[in-house]
This record gives sequence, structure tokens and C-alpha cells, in this order.
Amino acid sequence: MPVALVMRADVTVETRTIRLQDLLERPAAASLPDCVLQAQFGAAPLVQQAVTLNRATVERQLLRAGCVAAVHWEGAQVVRVHSAGQLVDAALLQGKAEEFLRQRLAGRYAHVDLVPSTALAAVAVPKGAVAVTVRGDIPPPGQVRIPVWLDIAVDGDLYRSVVAGFDVRASQPAWIARRDLEAGATAQRDDFVLQDTPVERLKQLPIGADTPPDAIRLQRRIHAGEALTALHRPARAAVLRGDRVKLVYGTGTVVVETAAIAMNDAQQGQALLVRALAGTAPVQARLVGAGIARLEE
Repeated sequence: MPVALVMRADVTVETRTIRLQDLLERPAAASLPDCVLQAQFGAAPLVQQAVTLNRATVERQLLRAGCVAAVHWEGAQVVRVHSAGQLVDAALLQGKAEEFLRQRLAGRYAHVDLVPSTALAAVAVPKGAVAVTVRGDIPPPGQVRIPVWLDIAVDGDLYRSVVAGFDVRASQPAWIARRDLEAGATAQRDDFVLQDTPVERLKQLPIGADTPPDAIRLQRRIHAGEALTALHRPARAAVLRGDRVKLVYGTGTVVVETAAIAMNDAQQGQALLVRALAGTAPVQARLVGAGIARLEE
């Protein structure tokens, strides 16, 4: 005997899958066996989208599953299926993205303004518990347009990701070169001016205002108008060229000490060319301690 099914024309489902019981008129479905009512017809559509199912598709699947021998149809020829949903507020998403980015930029710049470069819209998601996770890479110095990703999960399952873009309008005090200076030159504070500098001009984080460039030997060339960074300023050597050092030489119980002038910069353990105050020609030594060089034999 055929099973009588009365198809609805338009339905909204609240589950992740489409079941036959969702597609049928309620009174007509009350007496149907569970194998018919629980028959599934794929995943529910995304919120604000729809799928359609016709009688032939439904009947073919029921017959294949062996739930019924034949179907007598009434009602609509085609059913349009929607998913019940809820909206995640755009202001909530924008606020989470901005808070995340401010935390990432904290301490990097003296002044920061974040201007949204994309207008986020409310996001439609299925019914359930919503959680938003924010992620993004640490932006390199000088990057002025930064994306932040928001992953929206419902009941623990990722449903959709959206991106919020920001234009970063920030500035940082920096030591700006007044003139071109070559690598190896000894720069003085008068060679620079301390000024608030927009981040788009900074390829690297600048040396801070609390570290004035007093008598530093440049590791690389700096152009007029360029900010002084750690790339220009090498780590301070234990001994600088021109420093006075103690030169020691000798073996066993006979050790001689004399004053000398360093001819190059050196860290402890490195080779150091020195000239004894009483001598004329430089000799090769090695820096073995604080201000102490040992003559190499």
C-alpha cells in the first residue's frame, strides 16, 4: 500500500541536515514510521540561502532505502528549504578586530589611530552558541594597511571567516639624519634631529628617543631624511677604536704590561690591532678582558 506524503512548499529547518519530517505537513506525518520521518536529504543550506527538493528526488531516495514500497503524493510539487539563523553584529566583530590589533601594536608606536578600510556587515549564522576567534600576523614595521581575520564558530564548529581591514595612522619619535653619512663614519647627535615620524616612512623600528646617537660608528650608510635604526648602529664593542687599553705580553712568570691605543673596534676574544704609547708601529693582539689585550706571538 502506498505511503501518503503531503509536501510543504516552503520550510525552515533548525538542524544541520534536511530530514523528511521537516518537508511534510505535520498532521499527515504523524502516523508515518521513523524510517520515513528520519530519512535525510543532505546538509541544510547556508543561512540566507535555500535549496529545492522535488517529489521525484525524495521518492527515489525513500525507495532506495527500502522504507516504502510506493508513495502517494499530495501538496506541493517542489519544496524550498531554508535554514533558521541569527545575526552576529557587525559592531561586535569590528570591535574585537580593533582590540586585537591594538594589543599587537601596543608599545610599538607613540601614537596610533586605526581607521577601518573595510565595512563589515552583520554575519548570518545558524542557531546555536556563537564564538568569535580573532587572528592575524604581527605586522612588520611601516605596514600601514593590516588585515585581521575573525573566525566565527557555532556550537564549536567553524562556520565562516571574515576579514576586517585597518589603515594604521601612527607615528614614532625617530632620529632623522640631517645629511648623508657613510658607513664607518662616527655620527654625533648634531647629525640628527629627533622628530615624530609617520610609520610609512619607517622600514625598520627606529632607535628610541631615549638612546641619543652620541659618537656612534655607523655600520651602514644613512641618507639625509632617513631614520636611524639598529641596522645602522652595531652592538657596542667592548673596545672602540681610539680607546686606551692595557697591552700584556710575555710567558711564565715574566709578564710585561704597557699602555696602548686600540686601532679597531673589538669584542672580547676578537683580534685587536694596537699601538703602544711608547711605540710607533701597530702590533697584533687579542682582547682577553675588559680593556686588556694580549700580544699574539
